[in-house]
Amino acid sequence: MKIVRFEVNGKAVYGIHEDGKYWGIEGCPYGEWTRTETAYDPESVKLLAPVAPKHLIAVGKSYRKHIDEMAKRHGSEADYPVLPILFFEAPGSIVACGDSIVLPPEGTCQHVDLEGELAIVIGKKARNVSKEEALDHVLGYAVANDVSARGIPDIGGLWGVGLSKSLDTFTPVGPWIETEVGDPNNLRLVTRVNGEIAQDSNTGDMIFTVQDYVSYASSRITLHPGDVIITGTPEGVRPVKEGDLIEISIDNIGTLSNRVVRG
Repeated sequence: MKIVRFEVNGKAVYGIHEDGKYWGIEGCPYGEWTRTETAYDPESVKLLAPVAPKHLIAVGKSYRKHIDEMAKRHGSEADYPVLPILFFEAPGSIVACGDSIVLPPEGTCQHVDLEGELAIVIGKKARNVSKEEALDHVLGYAVANDVSARGIPDIGGLWGVGLSKSLDTFTPVGPWIETEVGDPNNLRLVTRVNGEIAQDSNTGDMIFTVQDYVSYASSRITLHPGDVIITGTPEGVRPVKEGDLIEISIDNIGTLSNRVVRG
């Protein structure tokens, strides 16, 4: 099932994407709801990001081959984490499929990278849940692009990681929340820039599982319905420029598409 969020008469509403239409729902996708008989043509409404989280949690050093890639680039040994590396990003950076990624003014950073990622959407409150219980607290999954500005002088180093990924428009998420993906730890992820493949990996290359991330995060903070964990990026991270079309596809979910523009 594909849960969408879109704008009707200036109001954000949830619905279901089915049979080529957006069907309205009564209730909330994080609780009890029923589908209505009101259908909208996707071309007649504005698609919004399917999530508006209280917490947007990101994962660092997630994929083995990406760690290997970075170690080779820097001439160092690969350093695999023994626990998930989590940090916060600003929920206000989230935009929808089809929205523009707005580059910061020229000269304010060295370059801006794309990072295709699987997004976990929490479905019900989670605090100190076990790995075995973790998926019971997940509503579904979406595609994310953890866009990252590199080399901003005043937010460099460890302290600047979350902020450099939290600029306005820097976290596209969508196109919907898919509730039925099969095994989230075995999904192909492909990122294309202007049709050319930049990343081609599988969530099976993550050092930790989706269950690990949900369980570990819930042992530190309370996760609420609608919270999002973006699970890190595989190898193939690359800079983007004005005019680029970034398309990130994940098996059984869909494709997130955003154009890069200059602010």
